[in-house]
Amino acid sequence: MQALEDKKKQLATWKVRCLDSKKKAKEKAKDLEVDVEEWKEKYKRIEIELKDLKKYVVSDT
Repeated sequence: MQALEDKKKQLATWKVRCLDSKKKAKEKAKDLEVDVEEWKEKYKRIEIELKDLKKYVVSDT
């Protein structure tokens, strides 16, 4: 009977760890999505700046 109770405790502990890991993974995914959006915005701004700078390119010919 003790072995069965030990197994139940072990499984409960495993379940808690698994759910915690899943929660952490979801939080990390959300953080990464925010990072991706920030990088997209920065890329767009840099691209616009580059287009603006191309107007001022001086050629040597």
